Amino acid sequence: MTDQLRVRLLSQRGVRPTVARCMGFEFEDRAAALLGADIVAPTHRRASERREKTIKGVAKRWAPAARIAPGYRRHRDDDLIDLMIMHCQFPGDALLLHAIPRWRHRTAKAVVFVEELWCASMDSWGGTLRLLEEFDQVYVGISRSAGQLAERLDTAVAYLPYSVDTTRFAPRDVDADRPIDVLTIGRRSAVTHAALLEWSIREDRFYHFDSFTPKRCHDPVEHRIMYSRLHQRAAFAIANRGSGAATAGNVGEEALPARYFETAAAGGVLVGQPPSIPELDEEFGWVDAIFPAPFDDDDMPMRLHELAADPARISRVRRRNIAETMRRHDTAHRLGRMLSDVSVPRPDALDAAIEDRISTGDTISPRPAP
Repeated sequence: MTDQLRVRLLSQRGVRPTVARCMGFEFEDRAAALLGADIVAPTHRRASERREKTIKGVAKRWAPAARIAPGYRRHRDDDLIDLMIMHCQFPGDALLLHAIPRWRHRTAKAVVFVEELWCASMDSWGGTLRLLEEFDQVYVGISRSAGQLAERLDTAVAYLPYSVDTTRFAPRDVDADRPIDVLTIGRRSAVTHAALLEWSIREDRFYHFDSFTPKRCHDPVEHRIMYSRLHQRAAFAIANRGSGAATAGNVGEEALPARYFETAAAGGVLVGQPPSIPELDEEFGWVDAIFPAPFDDDDMPMRLHELAADPARISRVRRRNIAETMRRHDTAHRLGRMLSDVSVPRPDALDAAIEDRISTGDTISPRPAP
């Protein structure tokens, strides 16, 4: 039994409430529930958004500029905090630290997770990278970048995969009908999309895809509820490797996309071009986790037809995807890693949540015999 931890989550939701960040907001909400944490979400003052943009630009060339406060509405308190967790999409998000004056003096331990940081663009973040040194532990969602960042910072840096709230994404009925034939969200191939669109019209199929470019989110929780329901009702999901800027030799950097974690958690069948990186086998190393296909694939309708012709196999894939995600990739697993890495005692509620996800996964799809 541990004493009540005093945990703070510093959130971008007050200054950057965009759709692309809702996965991070979901992480914060689940962390708040499991750790009994407070979410602090500073907002912009008049002109602070413009100042923030200027500071980021200047910090690319003159690192000390990152120490200039953009002028957010400040969060003031004198509370002593055992742990602060910050979830960032990009390194420049760390400027939000200026919204809590002298936060480090009142915080025993602090960790930050940076979703997207490519090696090819690392120099462009300039002085904002140095702000990450205020944390005891920095996590990066791209393994290769984590290694390069560790050489630049005077603090601990490690790779940490994405996670997902499996209590939200796992379907209530694993064997329920899936009326969406195929789901595509985000970056897509024009060739594959054209083939699927033509197929959906010709054969009267339900092909769900983005038809506009969203930005601001009305309500992050509502968005993730809707988003999880789409995945739960999709028979197949097209998801390709995450790709960064081109590097020397015109070879792009690769990473595991967030879509893999979300689709698998909902029991969807993943089809697409996987990344050629060791993390693929480490995080999705079970049988049929991903069905490889070219990025530009005008044969995608036939590929899906052939897969659907083996319903017993597809049923096993759905169950295994849900179970393995519960056993490996729930938000509770990542929080447990964070607390252990900075020697903060794990609350009983967090350990119970981890055990619950593992045991539920074992019930849905028992582990294969060794």
